[in-house]
Order: sequence, then structure tokens, then C-alpha cells
Amino acid sequence: MVDTDTAEYVLDRMCDAVLRRDTVAFMDDVQLFWRKQWDISVVADPQENDTLRYALKACFLERMAQVWSAPPKSYPVSAPAWCQRVPPVLQQLSVIPEEYRAYYAGDLECPIFGKRNIFAPRDFMFFV
Repeated sequence: MVDTDTAEYVLDRMCDAVLRRDTVAFMDDVQLFWRKQWDISVVADPQENDTLRYALKACFLERMAQVWSAPPKSYPVSAPAWCQRVPPVLQQLSVIPEEYRAYYAGDLECPIFGKRNIFAPRDFMFFV
């Protein structure tokens, strides 16, 4: 039986939700991460064989650390060290539907995702 109450399992669900464009499920899992008060800095390296899922997980953790550390939360936390070693994906992915990308051109892109060739709006995941 799989333990569904772990940060690692929820990261898997977050990837699944983004890849199937299920925004509600994704937001629910980000909020679950916050409510559980899991220590982002100690999330184990999933050592994913799937380069896209590996990049997404690193981006999610880095972005959560950034959001948690910023006001109004101001809960200082850092992403796990392994995230820095995760390379960009070869084929770009957008976490939002392509028809909405034009609204987020230029400085409205999130650099955390952009460094791994994944498009996300600058305020992506700031809803927690």
C-alpha cells in the first residue's frame, strides 16, 4: 500500500494534475503542502527517470520555498539542494493552456520555471 500522506506522494499528484491541466487538483495539493507544514528543504531527491516530471518537481519545490518565504507568510524555507542539479527539459512545456500564454509575455514569466524550459506565469502558485 502506498502512503499517500507524504510530500513525495503529493509532488507526484501535483505533476499529474499539471500534466492533465487540472488546476483545481493542483491548487488543492499546493495548499495541502502548506497545511501539513512539510519541511520543503528535506524533501528527498525523487531521482526521476522522466526528465519532465523531475524538472516539474524541482520547480514546484523551489517556487513553494519562494512563496512561503515571502510576505505575508514570511516563513523562511529553502528548496532541497538537489533541485539545483535538475536540468531543463528539451521540449518546452507550458503549465497553462497555450491560448493564455500571450497574456504573460516578457517579464510576466516565472524565472524558476523558465530556467528549466517550462513556461509558468510569474505569480504561478502564489495563491496559498
